[in-house]
Amino acid sequence: MDRDQIKEVLRDVLGRNHDTKDLGNWVGMKCPLAPWTHDKGHDGSPSAGVSVDPNGTSIFNCFTCKNPRPFHVMLRDYAEYSGEDLDDLIEELEEGEFLGPRNMPTYDQIKAERMTEVAMPIDEGLFMGLFEPCHKHWYLDDRGIDEHTAKKLELRWDPRDSEGEPRILFPVRGPDGLLYGFSGRAIHSDARLKVRDYHGLVKAQCVLGSHLVKPGDQIITVEGLFDYANAHQCGYTGCAVMHSTMTEHQAEIFRNLGNPNFLFYDNDKAGDGGEEIGRQRLAGHVPTFGVAYPRIKIEDDSEQGWHWLKDPGEMLPEDFAEMIRKAELF
Repeated sequence: MDRDQIKEVLRDVLGRNHDTKDLGNWVGMKCPLAPWTHDKGHDGSPSAGVSVDPNGTSIFNCFTCKNPRPFHVMLRDYAEYSGEDLDDLIEELEEGEFLGPRNMPTYDQIKAERMTEVAMPIDEGLFMGLFEPCHKHWYLDDRGIDEHTAKKLELRWDPRDSEGEPRILFPVRGPDGLLYGFSGRAIHSDARLKVRDYHGLVKAQCVLGSHLVKPGDQIITVEGLFDYANAHQCGYTGCAVMHSTMTEHQAEIFRNLGNPNFLFYDNDKAGDGGEEIGRQRLAGHVPTFGVAYPRIKIEDDSEQGWHWLKDPGEMLPEDFAEMIRKAELF
């Protein structure tokens, strides 16, 4: 369904006072199922949307319900919860009366299948405004991230998450600049979850920093949030896959960008495996390079000797430069 058709159906079903907002290839809204599926019984901020697909099946997604489904299936669910009679409208949708495919899956077929998570942009004006910038936070200073880099990466501060843990938030955008959620790093070492995702972020379908890549840039691909921040602090275009494995969705983003890619996975067993998967998914599509971590001299009160660098989060600009100089093309 196209955008105008989606909005027309929503107005017919939910009333003309049900606000919608254009979010890239989605129509965003407050979740119509919130009275029955959200713990609070309402949707305090727009958390749902319907994908725009003029030549196919539009998908409804809510990052609170966490149950993506075709738009017509959501309407069936809404009718069951509310008791409204929407049979005629839904039959029109299922029969392709709104330019959808003639073989649109039926309600029973969809109920028998499990759909994968769907990455959906969120309302930037609303969600970026929920959190204060943290450009001069003491934790960033401890990690070597200065005010300029913090502003460039738009870092935010959540003083208390749902478990009472304060976190530095990294906005995650798509290559088009649209906001897809936040990934939050706890500032206390004893936090139950070191990293927590916010507002429906589907990390497997996003690359942190992809919107900052410019033509001609060399991409430094890393695993973690502060690996990414330190790459930018050191003057490089960092991107983070936000875990140890590059997914096929993420590889497609890198392939579409087309830039040379240097795989700076952590210097451990998981990182070695992640580098191999990245090589398989990128080599032959974009120039893809593997790097070797050097040893550095440590001299302080507690230790003297040589130390293997473990990850990009602890590196200096000269370390990046040396590893890039010695990188090997796959």
